Amino acid sequence: FIDANKYLDLLRVYKDANRSEIIKFLIEKQKKEIFKVVVTDQVLDEFYRNEYLLRQIQVVVPALNLQPPYFLQNIPEVKKVAKMKDKLEKLAKKIQEKYIERLTNRNSAINKKIETIISKAFNISASPDIFEEAYFRILRGNPPGKARGCIGDAISWETLLAFCSDDDLVIVTRDSD
Repeated sequence: FIDANKYLDLLRVYKDANRSEIIKFLIEKQKKEIFKVVVTDQVLDEFYRNEYLLRQIQVVVPALNLQPPYFLQNIPEVKKVAKMKDKLEKLAKKIQEKYIERLTNRNSAINKKIETIISKAFNISASPDIFEEAYFRILRGNPPGKARGCIGDAISWETLLAFCSDDDLVIVTRDSD
């Protein structure tokens, strides 16, 4: 089971992870039927609903706040750095545009790969009974679930409890609850 936050992580701007390797690994293992990815309707809804937030991510150039003493402001090196900074900001803007273009284009390579994972996944829908169990789980204060009153994680949890055996279920999430 891969939680929505991990699918969204595949689209986020991070320095530390090699997402292409993770995606390749998942697709390869699914093709070979080494394991089956489980996805709930709740996770799909959360992924597609929150995907638009990623469009607000900014690709930024680290600040180059060159503030030389007044008597060095007119030297060629300072002027050169200022021009480079302008070029970097323009390049960052182009990268941002391409990021948003690929994020919003359903036919982009990244979206096709995520769709491949999701389309081959075992999809589980929550029944009214599962919604009720999730609601009472939250009322009892029994995790998973956020303090802000959302029951999405509890719905996914109850769905997994109802449809998956606990001896072969692996949960991949960023959540601590």
